[in-house]
Amino acid sequence: MSEKKFVYISVNGTVKSYSVNVVRGYDTEGDVNSVILKVVVAGVGYESRSGIMESAVMGLQKQLPYGIRIICCQSCRHGNFCPYGDQENEIFCLNGYAPKDKMDVVDIFNTVGHENVLKKELLFWCDDYMAMDEGHCTYNDSDFWKPPLWGD
Repeated sequence: MSEKKFVYISVNGTVKSYSVNVVRGYDTEGDVNSVILKVVVAGVGYESRSGIMESAVMGLQKQLPYGIRIICCQSCRHGNFCPYGDQENEIFCLNGYAPKDKMDVVDIFNTVGHENVLKKELLFWCDDYMAMDEGHCTYNDSDFWKPPLWGD
């Protein structure tokens, strides 16, 4: 199944929206078993293939040149995976909370309730986006997304 989505990408500090083609494959039980992401940035086409969206987004970022960064919930300081497990293409926004470690994230989910934490798709973006850094805890692939890897 193919669909067009939009992804925000920073090219040397200038953020713009780009069309991304998302192709998902499914197994016989209806679960996603392959994801292909295709995007054109500055006239160059990039493609990432993986079994899940999370890895496909990271694979796409790995292909992009220095100074070009995907700006999305997966790369945001507020974007956290559920410590009890999450679904395909699912991330939770903890904007307004300041977890210091994984146990703080667990406490937030226990106190607020999983169903009350703002759920988003990995490529979603909002005005509250903040890049990850060493001074803040983000429970996802935060080591991958922290600068200076991508020219910040």
